[in-house]
Amino acid sequence: SGAPVARKLICHPETRVIMISGTDGAAKDVALENGADAFLVKPFTKVHLYESVKNQLQ
Repeated sequence: SGAPVARKLICHPETRVIMISGTDGAAKDVALENGADAFLVKPFTKVHLYESVKNQLQ
């Protein structure tokens, strides 16, 4: 689980966190509650990844 890492990164607001999982639902909720800025569910396209990264860099 990446939730512990996301929690540690909260103290570095300049660091954006995009969590990736093979499941959605509860995993997404946990990731976002623990500081993730975005969440992608596998499989995802290069376009979805690009858009997610682009949104976080704005």
